[in-house]
Amino acid sequence: MFANTFLSGLLIYFFVRQLSLSKPAALLTAGVYMFNQWHLFYNNMTFWSNVYPVIPWLFLSVLRVARGQRFYLIGITAALAYGWISVMTDVILYVTLAALFFALFLDWTGQSTKRWRATGYYLLAAGTGILFALPRLLPIVDFVELTTRAGGIAISGGWLASAESSGYFGLNTLISLFYPYFSVLYSDFIPFLRGADKLTFLYVGAVPLILLITFFLGWRGTMQKNPLAKYFAVLFVFTFLMLIKYVPLYYLIRQLPVLKLFGGTGKFTFLTFLSGAILCGLALDQLAVWRSTNHFRKLVAVAKYFTGGILVLAVAGNLFLWLGRSRILAWGQSYLAENLYQTATTGRPLEHYRALLEKSFDLATATIRLTNPHFLTAVFFWTLTVGLFLLCLKGRFGDGRFKKILVAVAWLNWLLIWQGFYTLVPETVLTEIPASLEFIRQRSAKGDSYRTFRFWGGLSQYVDLGLDDRNLEDKAKLEIAMLAPNYALLHDIDFAGGHENIVSLRQAKIAALIGSESAPGQTTWIFDRRLPLMNKLSRFQSPVNHRLLSMLNVKYILTSFPFTPPWNRVFETTVTSADIPVYIYENPEVLPRVYFANAVKFIEPEEAPALAELLEIKDFKKTTLIECNLPYCPNLPNKSDPSDRVIIEEIKDGYLKVKISTRHPRWLIYSESNLPTWETTLVQSEKRKVQINLPIYTANYLFQAVYIPAGENEIEFEYPDLWRQNYHVLRRQLEKWLQ
Repeated sequence: MFANTFLSGLLIYFFVRQLSLSKPAALLTAGVYMFNQWHLFYNNMTFWSNVYPVIPWLFLSVLRVARGQRFYLIGITAALAYGWISVMTDVILYVTLAALFFALFLDWTGQSTKRWRATGYYLLAAGTGILFALPRLLPIVDFVELTTRAGGIAISGGWLASAESSGYFGLNTLISLFYPYFSVLYSDFIPFLRGADKLTFLYVGAVPLILLITFFLGWRGTMQKNPLAKYFAVLFVFTFLMLIKYVPLYYLIRQLPVLKLFGGTGKFTFLTFLSGAILCGLALDQLAVWRSTNHFRKLVAVAKYFTGGILVLAVAGNLFLWLGRSRILAWGQSYLAENLYQTATTGRPLEHYRALLEKSFDLATATIRLTNPHFLTAVFFWTLTVGLFLLCLKGRFGDGRFKKILVAVAWLNWLLIWQGFYTLVPETVLTEIPASLEFIRQRSAKGDSYRTFRFWGGLSQYVDLGLDDRNLEDKAKLEIAMLAPNYALLHDIDFAGGHENIVSLRQAKIAALIGSESAPGQTTWIFDRRLPLMNKLSRFQSPVNHRLLSMLNVKYILTSFPFTPPWNRVFETTVTSADIPVYIYENPEVLPRVYFANAVKFIEPEEAPALAELLEIKDFKKTTLIECNLPYCPNLPNKSDPSDRVIIEEIKDGYLKVKISTRHPRWLIYSESNLPTWETTLVQSEKRKVQINLPIYTANYLFQAVYIPAGENEIEFEYPDLWRQNYHVLRRQLEKWLQ
């Protein structure tokens, strides 16, 4: 994380030095790119931070190639080859296009050594990079056709709805330009705050913000002095407009081929900060010219009065909160008792909710109190920066000295404002295994090959139970003990609902139906704020949901709320300083991971009818749904016998080996997603180890089914390595073309 931040700053420093920026301007540019709020927020996710240094490196390589240094073709190829195989494929797509337009701009404006040199070499190197990444990309592109992104992510409700669903520039985003820690309790319910999320938090500090505004006030002079400023100004405006709700640019971009496969305005924000950082550096170098202009004087005058207004509001607001706190709380507690207590709580004593309301109020207002170091830091540096510009207008500083002072102030601003930005928890919180997970791990160690799931009532329900949602350590303990999605990977537990943006459409639909917290492209009822907790509990335990969970091989449910039979409570404990209960319920009707089908119902392999038929099945132990359009499938015998056996010999991610014994040919079901390229091999031990590759059919909408002969056999299910995946993809595409 820190290495990526440092490397990205170093690379953009070298890049802007090639654009003829001075050393102070280059230092400022590097700081803006490294320490903007958006980058810092996502920097703790390595799949984001790993891409960050690639962007300036790519632009630097394009510029060097345009100037005749062909060695940097390797840089373009390496950057894009690495980028395409990274998780952030959509970001790399946008960056690739931006770099292409940069190469075109260099050629068009005569800044490359030969006509079309930059573009031609860029296309060559970019194509080579894609070729290197192709073995990784082919299976992904093939799989996309089975996901919610097939044909593009659906946009409903027009361009306003598109912007609202993707994160846009709202009122709290505007405020965060001046104070990055601004937050309002339950902002999702406030019209002008709703929709603005951390994807669009744009704090860069007082100095860069004023310089960025200054650039656009005097853009003509800057572009005449440095023609490359035109490109980065257009790039900044274009990507920034993506964040504006009432500008349909993002919606229009989403109509284009390939680009419609991806969503989220934040994927463009990489480029917003790259170009914005460069514009700040260009503006700093032009201050000597602008300081005597009327536009600059008016800007500083507006900033002066704005600063005065901020100081007055800060003092007045703090006095209001200090003097009016008791009255505000009295009104809130009265409203709670009369309008919310009976309908919107879980029935704990009224005093509990009054204390909770008081704590929530104090936490919400703490961000703007003068006793808050972050608030004081933001106000101080904004006031200091405006004061420095006022002194600059009075001629108190020379040009070179003033530039160095501004850079020093900007870096000090970042150093102080981001203190405490990353709230850390002790390593032991993540590494120690809570009692609830230890119970499941012990069951698994005894050969209990089943999945786990959880009922998560929403964070507000746990706050209602006493959780302090500002206590990160307690939140982490609760999330881990409740097996939050993807924590299962850390503790080697097979979970039925992990977070993954690209899953099959079928898997996403089932996830939404059962109340998973991750159902890409689907509306899941578990997050419906209009649905009371008791209704969610009732739906989760409904017969239909119970049957689906049983079919999904889910044996254990973690929850903090009581369940009713047929769920059996087999374990309970408490976590956090508030002693929040964690229960484990066992599902007595769960289907095994591998089993023989009894009665089989055949249907055509079409997604929508298959889902409808699945929901009609009353008992998955008696009936299995198999998708097969071959005429002989319904005629295949499937006679059961009490002596038939299935023994799991080895099971791990992407691999299963079972020994089977059947008196008659039967359908064998493996409760693992039937994704492309799975391979199944049958070894007939009675016939001298003859190996037969079996065709795989889809069972119960999601899983795998194979038809096996009678006798003593071994079957291996295996998800192949990358090269065999490519072989299967190319073979399947060739078969389609030949048809």
